[in-house]
Amino acid sequence: MPSPTTERSVVEVLRAAKERITPIEQWTQRVLARAKPAGPKVSPIRPEASCWCAIGSLAAETRVGMLRWEAERWLSTAASEQHPRSESPITYVNDNGARAEAHRRTLQMFDRAIELAEAEQT
Repeated sequence: MPSPTTERSVVEVLRAAKERITPIEQWTQRVLARAKPAGPKVSPIRPEASCWCAIGSLAAETRVGMLRWEAERWLSTAASEQHPRSESPITYVNDNGARAEAHRRTLQMFDRAIELAEAEQT
């Protein structure tokens, strides 16, 4: 996996962030990151982080800056399609519902964000 400081496109960041949380054991809810599933919360950029929420996985991939903002914007757009009335649509998709269902919706949100970002690049 490339370093978060490596020059990458927003699509590459979204793909890497999705890949990071694709195994359900590496995905979490209600905090940015945990040291282990259902374990203590940690910063998403700490080496001991082993599971992330959607936003935490973006933070782990990009730290801060314009690229992270752009990736989060695409994710928010995709999440808003699922839940247009939510004030925090990414969090709503990631944190609500049964674990397996919320994980599935979170991965779908990433797929849609990637699709939207790719369409803009062409």
